[in-house]
Amino acid sequence: MTNKNFTLPFQPLLIAFAVIALLFSGSAKAQLNKQFSDTLTKTLELRVQQLNMKGVSAAIVFPDSSVWEHTVGNAGTKPLNTDMLFEMGSNTKTFVMALILLLEEEGKLSIDDTIKQLLQHTSGLYNYTGHPSFINKVNNGDPSAIIEIDSILEYYINPKLSEPGAKWEYSNTNFILLGRIIEKVTGKEFHTVMREKLLDPLGLKHTYLAEYETHTEEKAEAWLFGSGYDGVRYRSFLSGAWAAGGIISTAEDLAKWAKLLYSNKVFSKNESYKKMLTQVDVNGTKYQFGLSTFLRYYKGNLFIGHGGTTLQHSEMEFAGRLDYSCVAVSIEQGTSQELESVKRTLYDVMESMLPLALSAKEVEKPSFKVYPNPSNNIVNIAIENPMDKHLIKVYSITGKLVQQIETTGANTQLNKANFGEGMFIVEVINTKTNTATHQRVVFN
Repeated sequence: MTNKNFTLPFQPLLIAFAVIALLFSGSAKAQLNKQFSDTLTKTLELRVQQLNMKGVSAAIVFPDSSVWEHTVGNAGTKPLNTDMLFEMGSNTKTFVMALILLLEEEGKLSIDDTIKQLLQHTSGLYNYTGHPSFINKVNNGDPSAIIEIDSILEYYINPKLSEPGAKWEYSNTNFILLGRIIEKVTGKEFHTVMREKLLDPLGLKHTYLAEYETHTEEKAEAWLFGSGYDGVRYRSFLSGAWAAGGIISTAEDLAKWAKLLYSNKVFSKNESYKKMLTQVDVNGTKYQFGLSTFLRYYKGNLFIGHGGTTLQHSEMEFAGRLDYSCVAVSIEQGTSQELESVKRTLYDVMESMLPLALSAKEVEKPSFKVYPNPSNNIVNIAIENPMDKHLIKVYSITGKLVQQIETTGANTQLNKANFGEGMFIVEVINTKTNTATHQRVVFN
């Protein structure tokens, strides 16, 4: 275990927010899961295999709040499952930020002073997780020991790095202080306030502040550099992370949180939401960061969210244009770049397929038959109402539209020579009624 190296900067995502959201009717609910579940599952499995990753959990919350979730890989010899808890690192900071803004709404504090600088990472304070003595303690000390928060403030804080407001520099110390501010204002422990104001009201039943709350769910540990799976529970590190990065959760719970937070379902005042997304401005230089929220573009689309790194890695984002959230977690040390690739592959599926799938109402009864399926060569599509004009769309497993056919006939053929081997999604849209159904087709 000499090669483990705890970090807590959580290489945050650079994301930007969108103000446009699509509205979806209840009729789309069945369509969302039916269209995407298998595609997303196969996509995740393939990408994790290509990247040779040890263990990944991912979840997406759709516009109608339905959820897709899947895990690939193992925690040691045990397969990962979606009920396991994972270390979410600095995604914890988004909960702290939300509590501060809620307390401001209640008139118990104002962020328009040093509190705002703490939330923005413009305080100039030294980052305690970079202190050599702290690093030595969590890497080489007793992993079962609890690190007291007051000891962090007493022993692991060097002189300030810059004057307040002079520059943007990520510092976990900011959120240790914000946690203490929450406790001072409310007269309660930080984790108690978080549970009373956020976790319980929002139905986040599988999210905990590690080492400060008890739970019955199994927690996955980490694969270390060249050392295999390390099943040790590092209470020292997680207790020392506290309000800066101590949350453990399922991928689904965190994706639900991202959807609620970034679609403005947490605050009672729009002003709080605007403050969260207002970019930091330091002497005329704007950063892609609001209050505990990073901003970035991907393929021209705007996202908002955060990330976290312990011995595990987590990414949490909300796609404003299409109103879905995504969380991906890797339990393998040093795989933040690989996890970014996994996340973007899932985005490619969502961004290419979701708008098209929602363009027509999904009907329960299939409107066409496919045979033979699987096939080594030709697949026949038999449409039930050939008098109407139909649009046939074929998508690859990664969400790419690979063929589009307009037809008024009863039968259409798909040729393996045009697609290659693999699984494809066939969508048949009745252009008269604007209804659609989907089926899977496999070419061997």
